[in-house]
Amino acid sequence: MDPVLYHTHHSLRSDDLSFWRELARASGGPVLELGCGTGRVLLRLVKDGLQVHGIDNDPDMLTFLNRMIPPTMGWQIEVNEADMRSFELGRQFPLIILPCNTLSTFAGGDRKRIYTQALRHLEPGGKFAFSIPNPLILKDLPDEGAVELEDEFSHPATGNPVAVYSSWIKSPDRITFYWRYDHRYPDGRVKTSELDTTHMLDAPQRYLAELHDCGFKATAAYGDFFKTNFTPDAAYFIITSINASGA
Repeated sequence: MDPVLYHTHHSLRSDDLSFWRELARASGGPVLELGCGTGRVLLRLVKDGLQVHGIDNDPDMLTFLNRMIPPTMGWQIEVNEADMRSFELGRQFPLIILPCNTLSTFAGGDRKRIYTQALRHLEPGGKFAFSIPNPLILKDLPDEGAVELEDEFSHPATGNPVAVYSSWIKSPDRITFYWRYDHRYPDGRVKTSELDTTHMLDAPQRYLAELHDCGFKATAAYGDFFKTNFTPDAAYFIITSINASGA
């Protein structure tokens, strides 16, 4: 996936930023972001004056991110190419975040590996938080979603329009979303990029049980980024938890 298109598209969404910023400021930093991608969340935390460490397994995304870092803020940021299921940074953090609906793209066994790594890198009593789309809502969707126009924006390099189309296919235990990016040129040419993401449909209670089994204590469950209590019809499933070994 073209990191420029990915970053520009996802930067249209900012409703979660105040939530992550509040957590980060309360922790005092440094903050570890798992799956930092092109830095939509990470760069906002850095602008708040925090030190942030990010890991991602996509070298193209990290190359884009490194180019986005202002020279005067370079000392605040460290990013590494790594798998969040098996990374080793040799330090601990007061806060680890996993935003952007990433955790539910992993099956249960891999999620437990992520929790284990997060716990190893979390200070005693430190906080771990993640957000995913509410699996109960996704499970109720029809088995297929027709291709629809989702977003439109201007390409930051060319100024040409980019249309984003989305669709989905659902099975009993997972749902795959498909995105098509049509970059339209004045001469009629269209350059197309495609992306798909699969989310597991495990129930919220399974996530909570996994966290507990791996040494975390859930402290809150929200249904949106305004900290409304989670309900089955909420848009999101957002969890904050602590390293129970230091509780």
